[in-house]
Amino acid sequence: MQTENFNQPNRLLLYVPVFIAAIIFFAHTLPQAIFDAQAADKFKIGDTVTVTTTSLNVRADAGTNARVLGAQKINSSGVITAGPKSANGFNWWQINYNSGIDGWSADSYLRLTVATPVAQPAGTKFKTQDRVRINTAALNVRSNAGVGSSILGTQRLNSTGTVVSGPRAANGYNWWQINYDLGTDGWSAEAFLDKIATAPAAGPGSSTSLLWGAYAGNNPGNLEEFERLVGKSVDIQTVFVGWNDPFPREIGFRLKRDGKTMLIFWEPYSASLEAINAGRSDEYIATFAAQAKEYGAPIIMSPLHEMNGNWNPWGGYGFDDRPINSPSLIIAVWKRMHDAFLDADNVKFAWAVNNVSVPNIPANAASVYYPGDAYVDYVGVDGFNFGNPWQDFRQVFDESMKEMEKYNKPIYLFSLASAPGPDKAEWIKEGLGTIIKQYPNIAGWVWFNQNGPDRNWTINSDTASLEAFKSIIP
Repeated sequence: MQTENFNQPNRLLLYVPVFIAAIIFFAHTLPQAIFDAQAADKFKIGDTVTVTTTSLNVRADAGTNARVLGAQKINSSGVITAGPKSANGFNWWQINYNSGIDGWSADSYLRLTVATPVAQPAGTKFKTQDRVRINTAALNVRSNAGVGSSILGTQRLNSTGTVVSGPRAANGYNWWQINYDLGTDGWSAEAFLDKIATAPAAGPGSSTSLLWGAYAGNNPGNLEEFERLVGKSVDIQTVFVGWNDPFPREIGFRLKRDGKTMLIFWEPYSASLEAINAGRSDEYIATFAAQAKEYGAPIIMSPLHEMNGNWNPWGGYGFDDRPINSPSLIIAVWKRMHDAFLDADNVKFAWAVNNVSVPNIPANAASVYYPGDAYVDYVGVDGFNFGNPWQDFRQVFDESMKEMEKYNKPIYLFSLASAPGPDKAEWIKEGLGTIIKQYPNIAGWVWFNQNGPDRNWTINSDTASLEAFKSIIP
């Protein structure tokens, strides 16, 4: 039997320093641990926060092991765009700082400056086609409703756009799909948006909530003459640009000065789609895209328009109604053009088809040429009343507009007009004053104002038509 030898040091005393160290450690970390547990509720997305330490690292992701992108000084402020994420004993938030580097910072070194208003999901503020403006410094644009959806980009304070879908309830917010006038499109939370214009209502009245424009000719002074004629200023001017032609700077200067949007029909008459797809026009495309980005004002690019007709060399079928370009080739060329403009936030891509396919066969249906949602911002139709036989507005557009609705994107009538006739004034007044507003997702229209060799498409082909046109424009 063993007995305790009291002449030897008590082995418990050997552990005293360890116990003391542990007590000191937990005494030091416990308040921080409690703080971190509570810190997940310290902020929320949309809050404005301020740096409280002399210099705060801004990282590529949450955690002290993430790459340091830069630092923010004390009293720097910004808006929370994502988070929180827990790492290394801290809660981290993605901050869009008012200046300098954006990224992830630990919330122990941040204080709340301006709290986000509490969202009330029960009462929706908008409806489809309302125009909205962002009321917070920076707002995430997401791939779907909810804070768990991927962030596609960010829109700044006072950015504007059009509601195209929603609402969907998630995370205590109502979410709406917004087609922003510039930059990334996607889903944003209702609490950070204000209505600036109401969607057009069905019924008689003027098209005051729709964007409208004209093709009046490619000379810089043509639009001014048109605007003097109608007594109003357009939102959109169409410009036709041939292949290898330069960016239309002179027309663009006037449009940018006056706050108008330039709609460019980009027409590869002088190059085959095979050559473009093989990269032989890449330098020209890249140069044009760079010039468009430098221009900075809103542009709608519509390449390969009316590809479901048989009158353009970039279409699916030729004059003899035989195939000349496959849908896969047309789509590949579209994507090649589109991707050159990815850095140009001021450029939107519009897929414009003819209202009737020629030849009107399943293999030439407009839908077979659709490049995909990721490559199209707007969809639209070109349609004309040729007058022989006479077609009213619905006969020209109803069928094709039903097809456009399935894409769930803003829809434009990118090129429309009527031939002369005793009912042209009524065609204009009823069509653009009443019927057009009954089409879901309609966003705007552009009149083709030309006196051509076979038809006089102008709005002043007779006095009654001019007066009808004046009566329906805002």
